[in-house]
Parts: sequence; structure tokens; C-alpha cells
Amino acid sequence: PPLMRIDRSQRLPASHNQEERIRAGAGTHVQNNIVPLGLRLRGRVQADTVCLAIERLVARHEALRLTFAVDGEGSRLNVANAPAFGFTVRSVERFAPTDRLTAGLALLATDASDPFDIVTGPLLRTIIVRMSDVEHLVGLTIDHMLIDGRSCEIVLRDLFAILREIQEGVPDDLPELPLQFPDWTVWERRYLQGPARQRLAAYWRSALAGTTALPASGLEDPEATASEDDGPAGVTTKRITVNGDLWTRLSTVARDQRASPFTLLSAVLKAAVYRRRRRRQPDDLAADVTVFGALTNRTSRVLDDVVGYFATSAVLRTDLSRDPTFEELIRREGRILFAAIAHEELPHPLVAMEVSPDLYGIRYRPRAVIPQYLNFDMPQSRPSAQFSCDSFRADIVKVPVVELPRSGLRLIAHPLHDGVQIEARYRTDHFTGSWVKSFLIAYQRLLDGWTAAP
Repeated sequence: PPLMRIDRSQRLPASHNQEERIRAGAGTHVQNNIVPLGLRLRGRVQADTVCLAIERLVARHEALRLTFAVDGEGSRLNVANAPAFGFTVRSVERFAPTDRLTAGLALLATDASDPFDIVTGPLLRTIIVRMSDVEHLVGLTIDHMLIDGRSCEIVLRDLFAILREIQEGVPDDLPELPLQFPDWTVWERRYLQGPARQRLAAYWRSALAGTTALPASGLEDPEATASEDDGPAGVTTKRITVNGDLWTRLSTVARDQRASPFTLLSAVLKAAVYRRRRRRQPDDLAADVTVFGALTNRTSRVLDDVVGYFATSAVLRTDLSRDPTFEELIRREGRILFAAIAHEELPHPLVAMEVSPDLYGIRYRPRAVIPQYLNFDMPQSRPSAQFSCDSFRADIVKVPVVELPRSGLRLIAHPLHDGVQIEARYRTDHFTGSWVKSFLIAYQRLLDGWTAAP
């Protein structure tokens, strides 16, 4: 069906991804369900100016005005006519100048840890922390049901443009939005019926034959203790940086193989998983490697500047049997990724219904025993670290909240100017720091060795 503007008086369904959380864990609060965004403003920008800019931002994007309900037909969207969001102003000026940033970030983290009510809303909160006359922190706390990774970049870009227009009178030059997120959810429901859904489902049933919609990674740390008696699980982060000569060689090999950097990084990661699994599993089992990733699912250019929860998860399964060369492994990985992208329109909740109905919604169910899968993502780009104009500068800051990986282990490849930083977030009840460190070192050695002699 055509992707077109829908009359807002009609029923607006939630997306299939949103409905999974509504049905399985609407009343469950975990940090993973909240997205915190932070900015550090330098310049004479008043809190009232920031509030006005956010009001215009929310007016621009319908996704930021959503709440959710359930009726006889399933889950649906409610779009508020007027911008509504929580707004708080705090000050840390009583602290010593050297302590104000830490104190301010702590306030942003506290705000980002409070739950939302997805029925009553609003599902966006803002906190402004005054550090001095010319320095403020801005925290945007948004429920994940409204926003995905690409949307975070759009929100920060649009907010800066609107702030600059209010502050300096410079036109924001933001692109027109002929469509909004609810238009897409109506389209998704219409499209995923009949032959289209059957075709997409047939691919995923074939791709995941013999496994599940949420397969365990097979990575185990015998030194870790996962016992309820040990108290709540913690999360820790370790990182490695791939840059300099190694990044140059990686980029050269990727170009020579006509592969993206993510394809290469994902292929080598799976080789590292395979080597680690071979210590405890037969070779035929160890060679069946799965990684849980994210696909953007923006299949129309008209959605490029729209805020919403479009992205979907996908199981990326690669066969490492028959002793493939590095070049062959990259080709296999490329085929897997292209096939997944070609079939991303069937979101993971529907894949689960087709392949493993018992796993539908398991990531959102309270106290559910979740398979210990491996998550690997690489954002398409990193939002500019700094936005600047004549009267103020805005730097992106990380809000220090603790996001407990549902999977036990999550790797994120953050693009840098001349390389990539691999960040490993892991649950301390599933993995020890020494295990994760050794795994990252093994991964980096494979990258180094194979790009030195591809």
C-alpha cells in the first residue's frame, strides 16, 4: 500500500515492536526502556529559551507526543494535539566550580531513572541544570517506545537548529515532514498482511531453521556466578580502540572486499566467538554463530528525518564451518547482512511469533529467564560531538545511567573520527571482568592478524 498521510481522526495502531512491549511488560520499569540525552550549553541561553525550543521540537514531531492504549483491536496510539512534557529547572551553583559538572550529571541521571506511565504520559521529560550564568546542562529523558537510535540524532540536530533560530534569528532550515510516525504504523499494519508477510516470514523461518528467534550465544564464563542470592546484577563496561595503522588496514581490506566496516567487524567478531566456543562445544555446534543486531527499518527516504521507533532487532546467523578463509568469511557475512536488510520489514516480534512463539515478549516480561544472547551494534554515525553558533555552543554529554544488558553481553562499535571504539557492556552475574577483557583482546588480535595478511 502507499505510504501516505492518514486522517488523525481514525484509529492509529501501535507498531508491532511497540505492541510487543505493551503486551508483555507495559508496567515493568527497567532502565533499558528509557533513552537519556544530554547537552552541555555554553553561552547566555536562558532556561525559558530552552523550554520554548523543546516545545517547538515536540510540536514538530508527533512521536514525541504519543501515549498508548489497548482496545478491542489491540494496541493503539494517542497523539496529543498540544506539546506536553515535564520540565524542571535545578541549580548546582552552590557547589565548587570544579564539582558542578559531576553534580549536574547526577541530577540528569536521577531524572533519567524515573519511570514513565505509557498510558497517561507525557513520555518526555526535560531537566535544566544551571551551573552558572553562561553554562547549563540539558537532559532529555524519553521513553524508548517513542525513539530509536537514528531518532536520537534527529532530536539533537533539530533542537540545536530551533535553539539557534530563537537565540539568533537564524532560520532553522529543517526539512519539511510530509509524513509522521503514525502514518508509518498504519502503513506497516496494512503491508504486513497476506503475501508480503508470508514472503518475509518464509525467509526468516528458513534463516533460523534449527535455532530460535533469540538464540543463546554459547559464550560462557565458568568463573561467573549467577545466583539470586548474590543480590541484584551489576553492569560494567570495558573498551578497546581500533585506530591508527590497524584502522587504516581495516578500511583498506573492507574497500578491497567491497564490504562495509560493520560487515568486517561483525565477521571477525563471529570468528572470535567461534574460537571461544570451540573450547567447550563440538566444532559443528561452535560453527553456527548468531549475533543479535539492530536494523534501521526505514525503507522509504521520506522517513529519513522523522522521529519514531522504526528500528527492529534481527538474528544474524553465520555458518563458520568448512574452515573459511578471511575473504570467504566476509563474503558470507555480507550475504547474511544484505539478506536481513532485504527482509527487515518483518519486525522481530513477528519473527518470534513465526519461529519461537514462546519467546514473544520475553525481553520485556518481569523476571523472565532470557537466553544469554550476544548483542552487537554499530550506529550508522555518531551525532556531532558539538554544535556551535555565534552566541552559544552545545556539546553532547553522556548521562551516567546504568543500563543492564538483557542479553548478558552487548558490544557496541562507536565510530570515531579515525577509527572505532568497541565498547563491551556486561552483566557481572554472567561474566567476569577478566573474561571480557580476554575476549576483547582476542578479538583485537584477530582484527590485527587478519588485516595484516588478509
